[in-house]
Amino acid sequence: QVGSLPNSNWWEPEVRFSDCEFVGNAGGALLVGNDAWVTAERCRIVANTGTTVAQWGEFGLLRLVDSTLIGSSGGPAFVNTAEMQVVGCVITGHDTAGAPLMSGGWDGTLGCLPPYTQVSNSILWDNAGVLPGSTAVESSCVQGGFAGTGNIGADPLFVRAPSPGPDGSWGTQDDDLGDLRLA
Repeated sequence: QVGSLPNSNWWEPEVRFSDCEFVGNAGGALLVGNDAWVTAERCRIVANTGTTVAQWGEFGLLRLVDSTLIGSSGGPAFVNTAEMQVVGCVITGHDTAGAPLMSGGWDGTLGCLPPYTQVSNSILWDNAGVLPGSTAVESSCVQGGFAGTGNIGADPLFVRAPSPGPDGSWGTQDDDLGDLRLA
């Protein structure tokens, strides 16, 4: 468990996390500001409260690559006027009413401000919200379908879908992170 990252400094704008876990953090798992370029690759980001991954700053970039984001009581990813790229990720089981991937102002605006959010080769399934229409999505499985080249809306048929357990809350002892292999 790594925990939350303090704001990065403008003189060290590139931060990379590889092969790590962000599990059970209160207030978010990976929170980065000051226009940093952040990459989380092959990470497990699960059962956190608050926005799971957030980046803010006018010129920043948040890249989620080959990572798994499972079950949080806040949105899985948010960027504020920065760019977000999601490649080869599974994002599932988030119970927030907002969009599973958001770009825009903290005032709840779901419209993407330039630059924007790009998703490719990913699975977004069983999340409470919907993607903003301005998100660019390709070659992905999105619950309910989504316009874009190579997208599908068919159930990915996980061996066992994640569940917050009988209490209905992520980040508690009864969480079931599921088995995300495809049946």
